[in-house]
Amino acid sequence: MRLIGLAVILTVGLILAPLATPAADAPYSEEAVSFSSGGVRLRGVLARPHGDGPFAAYVHVHGSATVETASSPPWTSLVHGSYLEALVREGYVVLRLARRGHFGSEGTTYNYHLAQRTGDVPTAHAVFSSIQTDAGDVLAAFDHLRSLPYVDPERLAVGGHSVGGLVSVLAGARESRLRAVVSFAGGFTWREGSRETSWSYLDRAWRDSARAITAPVLILWSKNDSSLEPDVGRELEKRLKAAGKPVEMIVYPPHGQNGHFLFSRTDGTQVFLPDLLRFLNDNLARI
Repeated sequence: MRLIGLAVILTVGLILAPLATPAADAPYSEEAVSFSSGGVRLRGVLARPHGDGPFAAYVHVHGSATVETASSPPWTSLVHGSYLEALVREGYVVLRLARRGHFGSEGTTYNYHLAQRTGDVPTAHAVFSSIQTDAGDVLAAFDHLRSLPYVDPERLAVGGHSVGGLVSVLAGARESRLRAVVSFAGGFTWREGSRETSWSYLDRAWRDSARAITAPVLILWSKNDSSLEPDVGRELEKRLKAAGKPVEMIVYPPHGQNGHFLFSRTDGTQVFLPDLLRFLNDNLARI
């Protein structure tokens, strides 16, 4: 399998678009939140529909960022026109989680663009270890959601883009009570000198996650993703099917110059939103 490029490139389009607070008549409210995980304080934005609930809840895990972008102030809202805004309008509680070392969350992380700029390139092992730590932070996010009186603790899902998709799969493998996992072009690539050194870690992640995960998995990709080939997702799909786990993969037609950004920019929302809503509604319905 051929992984493309040095690393998953800037994938936080959801935070680069203009921010907007909900209109006065919007059917939801949002607030900045923080909670602890492994001795660090994580931040995010929590959006909830009006009413008492209990509502199903969804955690979003963002992808990689430059140092400058990751150092931006904490988020205060969802992005207008994003799929996250669509989910909360459909009746889901949404937690837009800032991974450690990003957007006001404490802690440190290995950042692709930091390594390129300074020349201090960490090993693929160090990068993957950081990704595994992020998966633990997602578990803390689930605990936070379960503590809220308007969240149904039995109807939780997670999804993420690029490296956030990999984090979501790893977290899903460690939380048996999840009802759905979504990977938007999830994975990572890494090179040390002229050698590609990330595939062995990604292959192991797919293998181990396929054995442990219990929730249905939706894998979404764009045909012209020039950061991560669709075959990366197909490998996860193959592993899950071999393990007898419920999985669906959809590859969309080419989108823009690099289809990797289909899932992180608002101009792509309507392409994949119907499939995402169908999957979440089917799997997070009240039993």
